Amino acid sequence: MPRFEAFVLAKNEERNLARCLEPLSRHGIPTIVLDSGSTDRTREIAESFPNVTVEAFRYRNHLASYDEITTTRLQAAGYGLILDADMVITEALFPELARAVEAGSTEVGIAPVTMFWLGKPLAFGSLYPPKPILFRGGRSFFEPAGHGEQLTPGLRTGLFQAQILHDDRKGFGAFIASQVRYSREFAARAQGGNLTWRDRIRLRSPAMAVVSPLASLLLRGGLFAGRVGFVYALDRLIAELILFRAAVVARVPGADDGE
Repeated sequence: MPRFEAFVLAKNEERNLARCLEPLSRHGIPTIVLDSGSTDRTREIAESFPNVTVEAFRYRNHLASYDEITTTRLQAAGYGLILDADMVITEALFPELARAVEAGSTEVGIAPVTMFWLGKPLAFGSLYPPKPILFRGGRSFFEPAGHGEQLTPGLRTGLFQAQILHDDRKGFGAFIASQVRYSREFAARAQGGNLTWRDRIRLRSPAMAVVSPLASLLLRGGLFAGRVGFVYALDRLIAELILFRAAVVARVPGADDGE
């Protein structure tokens, strides 16, 4: 099977982890679950799969995590998958991964994403961009961009045809906690002016809270996805409002919005 390994970033992922690990284990992919302090059954679930080991991991943010994996854990000529625990590799994607590794010409392999909402596939309306998942070791691949990160220019990338599934079932509380964490990273980066054009809009107005759900419902066809499409659009509205709130607080001198 493919000559690569997988790294799964996880914290309190008992509702998601088995779906992520099952296809990797079935295809014999050596997998390391990087657990950043789980207090649920994450470790127990991970250790129940063959070819899977669990390591304690200090998570700071995705950019730092990816850098650590690709620069220190992967050999320069080796390949690795880097996944969040709510990501699932589809059967159709495994042959494409194998061909990319065998060819050895791609530095980053990118897969389109099918979004799920509490186990229900989102047929239309997703705003989630294709996700880099396969990396050739030996260097850093990302640079900060607003409240997230983006691939550095000039990389040899390849776009897979088969999709990866994004199926997070941790619930609304975990969703809100994630958005608050993203908003704090956004506010911190805004202080240094390290922003995308979308983030510059977020910094100045709540316009993206209107644009994002409308783009999901109208431009991406979320209206035809039924209740799942409407709730996904609502989640986009909530996420954008949280980012805008963080931007407002960041502009108030002396404001402390800590827990």
